[in-house]
Amino acid sequence: MRTLILGVAAAMLAAGPAFAQAQTCQQHISAFDKAVAVSKVDAERIEAAKKLRADGEEKLKAGDESGCMADLAKAGEMIGSNMAK
Repeated sequence: MRTLILGVAAAMLAAGPAFAQAQTCQQHISAFDKAVAVSKVDAERIEAAKKLRADGEEKLKAGDESGCMADLAKAGEMIGSNMAK
C-alpha cells in the first residue's frame, strides 16, 4: 500500500510541470485570439499567424507544449504582439 501511495505521489509530481505548461499554452492561445482581433497588420500576415496558431494548438493536443509555445511566439510576432514571450 505504501508503495502504491508513493507511486501515485511521484506521478502527480512528475505531471505537475506538464500540466502547468499546457495551461500556459492555453492562456497564450487565448491571448493570441484577443490580440489578433485588434491587430492592424495586413490580412495575409494575419492568415499566416492564424495558421501558426492552429499548428500550435495541434501540437498542444499532441502533447508538444514547447512546440506549441514556439508557434505561438512566432504567430504573436507576426501580428505585432509579444504575448507569447
